[in-house]
Amino acid sequence: MPEKILAGYLIDGTNSGIDAYLLRVLKAMKGTDAVIDFLTTRETEELRTRVAPFGSRVYEVPSLKSPAAQLRRTRELIRREGYTAAYFNISESFNCMGVIAARQAGCPRVIVHSHSSGPGGGNHQGKRALRKVLNSLFKRPLAGNADLFLACSEEAGRWLYPDSVLRGSAFRVIGNTIDTGRFLYQPARREKMRKALSLGDALVLGHVGGYHYYKNNLFLFRILEELVRKGSDAILVSVGDGPDFEACRAFAEEHQLTDRVRMLGTRSDVDAILQAMDLYVFPSFYEGQPISVIEAQTSGLPVLMSESVTREVEFFRTDRLSVDESPAVWADRILCLQREYPAKERCSPPQDILENYDSATSERIIRGFLLTEGKQR
Repeated sequence: MPEKILAGYLIDGTNSGIDAYLLRVLKAMKGTDAVIDFLTTRETEELRTRVAPFGSRVYEVPSLKSPAAQLRRTRELIRREGYTAAYFNISESFNCMGVIAARQAGCPRVIVHSHSSGPGGGNHQGKRALRKVLNSLFKRPLAGNADLFLACSEEAGRWLYPDSVLRGSAFRVIGNTIDTGRFLYQPARREKMRKALSLGDALVLGHVGGYHYYKNNLFLFRILEELVRKGSDAILVSVGDGPDFEACRAFAEEHQLTDRVRMLGTRSDVDAILQAMDLYVFPSFYEGQPISVIEAQTSGLPVLMSESVTREVEFFRTDRLSVDESPAVWADRILCLQREYPAKERCSPPQDILENYDSATSERIIRGFLLTEGKQR
């Protein structure tokens, strides 16, 4: 009998870092005898289409607005389908209804994976404070109903789990990885994309990520404004969408920056767009272990990130500043990095470094966690 694994939670299959990760896990299970299905709070035809080639299904459960209903529906599903493992990828401990449901349903292996190091709640300070309190309160219920505790970084582990878990043998850090070959620097691809985006010879700043509070997107536009004020021929290329998108667009219009920004929305060709950039800027308030920073370094871009980003993500041409520093200070550092790493000398990191961030390594590890010993082919 093939093993049956239930994984959560998919959002829409395109805009979420967790979505991207779970779809990579799905591909990693190819060649095993396992079937992996997914939980979501909003089932769509697009989601079904994304997973159907792998023999997978998507099940809709109530959102956390109805926690008891989510717990009940998930418990019924696991009992009915007889899953041998449940794998929950979450960012806040109060999203533990599925974990509790799996334990109550008698699922043999319940695995939790932390992907963030701070609260949601958008720009609303009160909501973020409440979610921070709830995260602290639900750490122990989460820990008491799972068997294995994974995190994309040490900081993400500290955010989601109590100290008793962090000190135990069931806790593991599994760093985010990518298909490194897809992101290697290629000058011909760079020129093609720069032409497509009408970038000319400008200094191109880049950012990939949703327009959410913790990404600090508006700060990027303030940095761009300072660079222009200092006489730089700078352009910001931004990939992503989200609740703060329109506010950033309005800022660009109000400050006469419209011709200096390329707000591309959600794209499937991030690897090609990175080639067109000159420097990657990432001023997040907090992160788990951002995959986009790994992709940027793999493509040979110097990266200026906030001091809040986890240290595990650094491996090639990186620098840091506090988000408490002014946009003018960030702009000055960018100009220094432009001189230190001229575009004509751009190259990807050595292969021995990239091996540590290649998805083949993490795929082997994840297969080992999800499959019963001896079941891999």
